[in-house]
Amino acid sequence: MHSEHPILCLIGQKCQDEKLLEPLHTFVKIKQKTVQHSPVDKLTDLLVAILLDCDVVCQVNTKLAQEVAVLHSFGREHSADQSSIQRTLSSCNSENVAQFQQALAHIFASNSRSRQHKFGKNKPPLILDIDLTGLPCSKYYEGSCKGYFADCKPGTTGRQLYRVSASQYNEVVYQQVFPGNTGSASLENFKVMLEAAFAVLALKAKHKKHLLIRLDGGFGNAPIINYLVSQGCQFVVKLGNAPRSNKLCQSIEAQEWCSDQCHQREFGLVRTQSDYTTLEGRPLYQIGVRHIPPQKQKEDGKAKAVKASATAQSEVKSTQSQPYQYNVLVVRVDGLCWAEGNPAASTSEMLSQVHFYDQRAVIETASIKADKQGLGLVKRRKFSLMGQEMLVLLAQLAHNLVVWAKGWLAELEPELATFGVQRWVRDIFAIAGGVVFKAGRIIKVQLSQRNRLARRFYKAVAQYFARSKIEVALGSQ
Repeated sequence: MHSEHPILCLIGQKCQDEKLLEPLHTFVKIKQKTVQHSPVDKLTDLLVAILLDCDVVCQVNTKLAQEVAVLHSFGREHSADQSSIQRTLSSCNSENVAQFQQALAHIFASNSRSRQHKFGKNKPPLILDIDLTGLPCSKYYEGSCKGYFADCKPGTTGRQLYRVSASQYNEVVYQQVFPGNTGSASLENFKVMLEAAFAVLALKAKHKKHLLIRLDGGFGNAPIINYLVSQGCQFVVKLGNAPRSNKLCQSIEAQEWCSDQCHQREFGLVRTQSDYTTLEGRPLYQIGVRHIPPQKQKEDGKAKAVKASATAQSEVKSTQSQPYQYNVLVVRVDGLCWAEGNPAASTSEMLSQVHFYDQRAVIETASIKADKQGLGLVKRRKFSLMGQEMLVLLAQLAHNLVVWAKGWLAELEPELATFGVQRWVRDIFAIAGGVVFKAGRIIKVQLSQRNRLARRFYKAVAQYFARSKIEVALGSQ
């Protein structure tokens, strides 16, 4: 039969063969009467709808219902009505959310590369990025409050999504929805999220020292930093207190500032003793970073052209009075040791930590922004807070499924690993073709040769799914 998403059909068949979604049926017990479709079947339909790039739940009746091949590949004869799925989401409670989290943890344990990370003295640490992002919604929704929402006007209401990601593998480890006025600075919320992530990753106490946690300025306060030190974790966090950052950076002598050739900024080691607790033999460093605001750079350029004949003394004075923007990175990473007698090595180590923190922006784009754009994370909203939590957890499962599928095929075609979640959902999964079933199982898939991506990657897809005795070829469909 014809399908607009044959590669997604292959992913669905692999999920069936390996019983990847079986924990959902085992753990999730929603108290709702089953007439034609069980509650978990309805959640499965919604998961498939997310992978089909459905922006809202009501598209289950239009976009998903006509994709019969995709439904069959995931073990569904036909989809439930969208109104029935909405009622299932609305009937979920906190116990169901906990059950879903438990099911996700079992799925994660069986398929995650993060769980297979090799810990050791000479091996790279497991990097965890923790962030808070806004989910704007009506003020009448449960848990909706005024708070900070990026790129939204003041007074916007919504909820906050707390997320822990394994950066090397682009996997979502754990996430939870909080009220809209929740901030990053709360130590209690931070403890809850970090301990839940440790449970999902099944980390032993001895492994915690091989974690490297990266945090933005919202988490950069003394209680959180001291807690991380007490747990023995490595971390890089930006200090959230701007006046204190300015004061610490003022303690760096003029000759101690080093230039970053990649960016318009300078960095230096703060010599002032930190106020945070430290463990013996595991020092904690503070790196000051300063840069000229873009507007000031433009003004300085014009001033330099006008005052080209100014004396050297006046130029030095002008440079010293520039209103730099200051930040401080608090760093506790094993193996770092800035020696007074080797300034070149110290400068290189400092620069590597600054650049490592810069990579956090790339991870945020690959994880949070990709889910908002590619999986419609912001567009699907429920009045019920628990219903919204279930939607978010389904999006988490969809994200990890895409990442794992990418890993399966990237073994044979590394270029596929460079495509993000949005590109996979929008372009790779949307390659048209035909699917042949026999006894309820896919035996052949034909990809349209008119699609450039199909011609480019079909050999890798064919080679991988040949292991499952599925024939993949190019055709005229």
